[in-house]
Amino acid sequence: MTRALKWLAIGAGVILGLAALAIGALLLWVDPNDYRDRLEELAGRQLGRPLEIAGPLDFKVFPWLSLEARQLSLGNPPGFGAEPFAKVASARVGVKLLPLLHKRLEVSRIAIDGLDLRLVKRGDGHSNWEDLREQDRKQAEGREAATRTSIAGLDLTGGALQYRDEATRSLTRLRDIELHTGTLGSGAPVPLDLSLVLDEGDGTSATRLALQATANLPTGNPRIELSGVRVRGERIPAAPKRGKKPEPKVPFELTASQLVLDPDAETLAPAKVEVTYGGLPLQASIRGERLFGERVLQGEFTVPRVAPRKVLPGLGVELPETPPGTLEAMQAKGAWRMTAKQLEISGLVASLDETTLRGRVAIDDLDAETPPLRFDLTADAVNVDRYFPPTSRTASAAAPAREEKPAELPREALAGLQARGPLRIGRFTVAGLAFSDVSTTLDAQGGLVKLGPTSAKLFGGGYQGMLTLDVRSSPARLALDEHVRDLDFGALMQASFDSKRLSGRIDGNAVLTARGDTDDALLKALSGRTDFDIRNGALEGAG
Repeated sequence: MTRALKWLAIGAGVILGLAALAIGALLLWVDPNDYRDRLEELAGRQLGRPLEIAGPLDFKVFPWLSLEARQLSLGNPPGFGAEPFAKVASARVGVKLLPLLHKRLEVSRIAIDGLDLRLVKRGDGHSNWEDLREQDRKQAEGREAATRTSIAGLDLTGGALQYRDEATRSLTRLRDIELHTGTLGSGAPVPLDLSLVLDEGDGTSATRLALQATANLPTGNPRIELSGVRVRGERIPAAPKRGKKPEPKVPFELTASQLVLDPDAETLAPAKVEVTYGGLPLQASIRGERLFGERVLQGEFTVPRVAPRKVLPGLGVELPETPPGTLEAMQAKGAWRMTAKQLEISGLVASLDETTLRGRVAIDDLDAETPPLRFDLTADAVNVDRYFPPTSRTASAAAPAREEKPAELPREALAGLQARGPLRIGRFTVAGLAFSDVSTTLDAQGGLVKLGPTSAKLFGGGYQGMLTLDVRSSPARLALDEHVRDLDFGALMQASFDSKRLSGRIDGNAVLTARGDTDDALLKALSGRTDFDIRNGALEGAG
């Protein structure tokens, strides 16, 4: 027995010695660069498109039999131009030799640095990656089932991806990509750690993302199942224009118990996510289709009750000073649908303090510098007065008059406003005047703002009006066309001047215009025609 072990040890030593000599000879006499053309030919045949290796090839034996290549580029299929489909600064991969004897392929961690991937989808629906997907399917079908493959992991650094959709004329960029994975191909769940920066390639805002999750990659199935998903990041605003205050970076976080993505079907299975955006909580359902085309995402959402005065400043919204008890309660829910170009919210039910708003809102062009807004909204009650500090007439009379500086019109904001739609308000209170059954339409396009036709009930009578503000030239032009019918004149005087001495019914008309760039200038420049008629009028206490 001892002699047998001795001969086995000698035999093993001889085999290892011969293996060492063979490996040494391989390193001394074989230069992988001599086989560059052959490698390019084999890879090109497998991929169905040209592969170029411009940099040096490096061959190593310990601790893995590995090959490193630099400056690789893979061409596009016919019809997609001469620009490379992908470029890689360097790539390294290795295998263990002995497991191959047992039909088991064990691959070291694959390291890829400087990947630059350019994805294009033409207007006819064809993409520059569909042939690779078909090639991979055929190779998977022809691969010997008994050969098992495992990869110790993937390390991707300095990556970039650009996706251009020629049908929608949209561009999406991922840059500064870094990806690290656990073991692949073992059948066990794979931990993922991914970070990147997302932008639209136009120099505007960008989004920084970091994702941690565990992936389950079913054998023979293109689906990607992610569990324990956690995405953290921040929105990075574009550099402000000269004289403008920079917008704050807004942090956010998304969590989901599971997300299931099917790259072949371009779908995202229904899932539930929780989002915190700058301190604003959001709970939503999400499902997706045509992810590499129109990018259709949709679902429902709920914003739990929050205090706007605490949350909105974190989103860069400057709030005015308001009395205690206001801007304390906000919540919302509805359905949402988002594509590469459009965002629509329907079935909206939102509340702010004592006001509830219902309807729908849509942005038709997300790529526009000033996205056009469409809406159809109904509010139950709006009391503007409660958001202003109460005034004391006695204190105002005793105090010396303070001259206030005229307020300039927000010309830039009005010129950029793109909004259109009807608005209805059950009860509307402003400056002590109580309107009911208010119905109006806003149409703001390119500096021309129209509010109306507007109708409302007021003090037992009716109001009809139209307001037009044109800031396309300087000074701005204001036009008013106002009409009241059968108002209770006594109630109007009591609400406006706290006087009960006048009574009667009043009809009135005002067709006025003005030019100016401040509220004071417009008020002083008002001119036109006004008339009124008081019926059954009386002055109480006169005699």
